[in-house]
This record gives sequence, C-alpha cells and structure tokens, in this order.
Amino acid sequence: MGQRYRCLDAGTSMSLDNRLSPTNVAKAFDCANEWASLRMRLGSAYWLCDSLQFRRACNTVHDFTDKFVSQALKMSAEYHAVGSSALPTNKGGLIDSFADFATSSEELRYQTLHVLVAARDTTAAMVSWCLNRLLRNRTSLSRLRSEVFAHFGTETKPHQQINFVTLKACKYLQWVLMETNRLYPAGPLNARTATEDTILPVGGGPDGTQPIALRKGTQVKFCNYLTHRDKSIWGEDAWESRPERWEHRRHGWEYTPFGGGARLCPGQQYGLTEGGYVLVRLLQRFDQIESMSPVQEIDKKQYKTIIVAKDGLRIRLHKANIATA
Repeated sequence: MGQRYRCLDAGTSMSLDNRLSPTNVAKAFDCANEWASLRMRLGSAYWLCDSLQFRRACNTVHDFTDKFVSQALKMSAEYHAVGSSALPTNKGGLIDSFADFATSSEELRYQTLHVLVAARDTTAAMVSWCLNRLLRNRTSLSRLRSEVFAHFGTETKPHQQINFVTLKACKYLQWVLMETNRLYPAGPLNARTATEDTILPVGGGPDGTQPIALRKGTQVKFCNYLTHRDKSIWGEDAWESRPERWEHRRHGWEYTPFGGGARLCPGQQYGLTEGGYVLVRLLQRFDQIESMSPVQEIDKKQYKTIIVAKDGLRIRLHKANIATA
C-alpha cells in the first residue's frame, strides 16, 4: 500500500471512522477470508455459503482498500498527465505499480486484495508449523540448533550476519523449511482455468494415466496437500516430518508449496528468508521449546485460505544460559 496501517496494534485507530480502524479491518479481513475458504470448497455451489456477517466483512475490507485505490489512481493520473519523464523511479508501493495498468478501480481493488490474501499470515503459519514439527522431533531440533550456532554463532557471540545469502547456506535450516512447506503448504488447494481448448497429458482413461481433453473454460482443481503426502512419490514416511529427505533430492512438479512456472509466488524468497530469520533468532536465544497444548490437540488443523493450527501454537520457551548463548 506504500504505508503502514498497523493492523497488529490492537486498540489503535488511524481513522475517524471506527469501522475502518486497524483492529476492525483485521477482524473483517479474517472473517471474509474464512467465509471465502468455505465458498471455494463448494465450487459452483459457492452461492449457498452466504451471510450478513460475510457481506459486512467484505464491505469493510472493500472500503478500506478503496481508499488506497483512489489515492493510487489519482497519483498515476497526475504523473501521466505531465508526461512519463516526470514519473518517479520508485513509487510508493505495489498498488502504485498496479495502478499504471488497471482498467478500473474495481480491477485494482481486487488485484490488491489478491496480494493481501496471499501475504496474510502465510509466513507466520509456516514458522508455527516449523516449531510444531521441531517439538515432535527433538533430534531435528537439536541438529538445527547446532547448525545455527555453527553458521551464525550464539546470540551473545555472533560471527556472521543473518541475511538472504547466509540463510541459504545453512542447509539444514533450508531442509526444515522445505519439509514444513511440504507437509503444510500455504495454499493447499488451487485451481486453473483453461483459456482455450487443450489436452492434458494425464488424467484420462480408467486409471487416470491417459491424456484428457479440456474445453475452454474448464476449471481444474488440485490439492498439493495430498500430492505432498503421496506415498508413491515420497515413500512410506510421506506423512512424517523428516528434513533429511532433502539432502540428495531435487524436486519437480510434485512439490509446489508456492505454485510454479509463470505463476510462482512472487513472495516466495521473501517469506522463506523472513521465516528462516525468525527461527535462527529463536534458536539462538532459547534452548528448549515445550508445547502448552495437549498432545491430541497439537496437530489439529484448520483451513482458511491457508492451513493454520486450529487452536494456535501455544509453547513455552526456555532462555538459554547466557554463558553458552
């Protein structure tokens, strides 16, 4: 948006219209997101899933977004009115870049919301699931902490900066992130619509291995949550977290937590870097992680438009001895 709105600051309002206060917008966004996930699962019968609560939440989110849309379109028109030579080299935010190509305010609104939905809680969910899996696999936790110390040092005696390059070089950290995204992909359900008559190489015939013809407009849905846990691809331990499986493995289309091809998630590397940084800093400061939830509750999942822990991640962290960290 080109500016901070501070939706995480509960009780703080930047708007005279309380309905559009940061807290209320965040709540409306989450509400609309939950209803949208239900409608997605119903497919062509999505219209059966409706309520006054959902419509009010959508109106709040739309009104919030439209303020920034109006500003971006106005700015774009002003810059183009005086000629391209006056265009700034670095405009305020992503929405300003979208504004140069939008054909209407409604199109710009929905393009912006697509980005917001994709960015909402995805990295936080990934970090939560990483910690969830490390809690259940003490060997992985111990190895990861040892490698964090080897690469970055301790909190009190760091010997290397934590950045994109150094995080990528910490191989076991990357394996942990990849394994977490395999088991809990941010977008577990997805779909593509044929823009013309076409033929897919597999999916037809009695066993699904023959080509299949699709008419223009046909929607193909796929669930990478299940593909990522397919034992014929990943082995008998497909449902288990084992970061070491990535040591000699190069993935293809069987692994798509961020999509693939031309529609690959533009925030992939940002999210992985952000999540990796948080894990490194946590493991530098804390030497023990304990679950505060009953064992039978810790793995319960909830699908919004991403997979999240049903009751959140409740943990206790033990600060490391300053002499060793």
